[in-house]
Amino acid sequence: MVILTVAAVVTYSNIFNPKKHDDHHHKAASHKEHHAPEPAAPPPAKSSHSEEKPCCDEAKCNEKKEEEKPCCDEAKCKEEKKECKEDCKKEEGKSEEKQHHDNEKPSTSGSGSGATEIPDHVPYLMIGGGTASYYAAIAVRGKEAEAKVLIIGDEPSVPYNRPPLSKELWWYADQKSRDTLEYINVSGKRRDIFLESDGWFVPTGEISKASHGGVSLLKNHRVKRVDTKSKKVHLDDGRTIRYDKLLIATGGRPRKLKELQNADGLVRKKIVYLRDVIKGSGNLPNILPKELSELAKFELESNGVKIHSNAKIQGAESGKDGRAILKVDGEDLESDAIVVAIGIEPNVELAKDAGLKIDPENGGILADSELQAAEDVYVAGDVASYEDSRLGRRRAEHWNHAEITGRLAGANMTGTKTKFWYQGMFFTKLASKLHVSAVGQTDSKLDTVAVCSKESEKQGGAKKCVVFYKEKDGKVLVGVLMLNMFGPAIDVARRLIDDKVKVTSPTELAKLFPLYEAETPEKEDQKKEEK
Repeated sequence: MVILTVAAVVTYSNIFNPKKHDDHHHKAASHKEHHAPEPAAPPPAKSSHSEEKPCCDEAKCNEKKEEEKPCCDEAKCKEEKKECKEDCKKEEGKSEEKQHHDNEKPSTSGSGSGATEIPDHVPYLMIGGGTASYYAAIAVRGKEAEAKVLIIGDEPSVPYNRPPLSKELWWYADQKSRDTLEYINVSGKRRDIFLESDGWFVPTGEISKASHGGVSLLKNHRVKRVDTKSKKVHLDDGRTIRYDKLLIATGGRPRKLKELQNADGLVRKKIVYLRDVIKGSGNLPNILPKELSELAKFELESNGVKIHSNAKIQGAESGKDGRAILKVDGEDLESDAIVVAIGIEPNVELAKDAGLKIDPENGGILADSELQAAEDVYVAGDVASYEDSRLGRRRAEHWNHAEITGRLAGANMTGTKTKFWYQGMFFTKLASKLHVSAVGQTDSKLDTVAVCSKESEKQGGAKKCVVFYKEKDGKVLVGVLMLNMFGPAIDVARRLIDDKVKVTSPTELAKLFPLYEAETPEKEDQKKEEK
């Protein structure tokens, strides 16, 4: 199978539809779920137009036919019909007004047959069913043990870990992984991607009365409108929920290539849009300095990946046997599928309609260093454009960043008032010998200095490198990228950035990282014998 990828690094997948895995995960719940009873379907309303009643008694009319006299006054009959229709219109108007009023009114009984029961009011409301909302809920409960939290998400599953979808489940998955979404982590333990089981969440119809609080999850629903003045959100089914504190963590959607939008239907079915954690175009040249970018290209090509650098896509069309043809710089590239991974667009429309300010440069919802965007409104994850006291205004799209900002926003929703300080990280794997992890600002447009070790047998022939990124017009460290380094190296990088270390001697600074193979007593003895 031939797959064309429009990007150099694909790290987070957004194509997973966890609906078919709900049954497996439901079995893992620690206790049986309690479902609110479904309201009985209301009887069909009778329409005043469905059957027009005669304005006079037809039976009596037939009895008088022999007398050849009109059975009723025709003029009066017409007048009665006219009044009848006017009455019907009035009733319809009242019915529509009542329906509108019912839709505006918070409902705990549902808006129709089978509707999930929801609370009228909840102290903490999280919009978005992903990583940021989950960790925000955890943080709220950590500060207030009996807090009541409601998460609203448009997916059919509980919140889940995205990184394994494009990492462990691709690298180490076995035959059962497709159905169970389980994998073996680095410590050798079997895990699945779900952050919690269904049974961990309090049913939405019970959260208001939960004596010890809890976290509820409303699945398969979207918030259509936020009213920050009345502190109310409007759901896609017309119901409303009042809140005290609100988190907007609506994430982002994969960017699409306009050059592929006009492709025919058969080709569009073969295009898969993925999200990418690396801000910008997602290409390695935007993160790695030139020499490491060339190394990455070499390793990928050694594993059978053909790379077209600085290529321009003109479009796509159907080929033979239903395959797709991608037109690149005048060349036709035939493939079984086209994968597009050029980053994401933050979902800020809901916030914009609510009157919140949008960052014109970074594209996220403007917030302060405490992740507060407005009174009692906080943001986290991909949509947050926040003030970093160390690196300035930023917006990041990493999974780790979603966890960090979720925890911080949740804590601040309870009144903590902590400023953003902990730098998130991202990681990925290219081929078999390139494990990349980074902290802070890693933009190749910045001044960079790379320090690398020689390949060794102990490292499996893999080169280790540490890249220091310096702020513009200065020597102060703002970002660190590590190649084939694990463990405490990430924390070392965070500390250096936080301390505003100056990169005056890169080789000395590199000694703080596990760059070189440690000398064992056996090797020292061997060197002495050789001398």
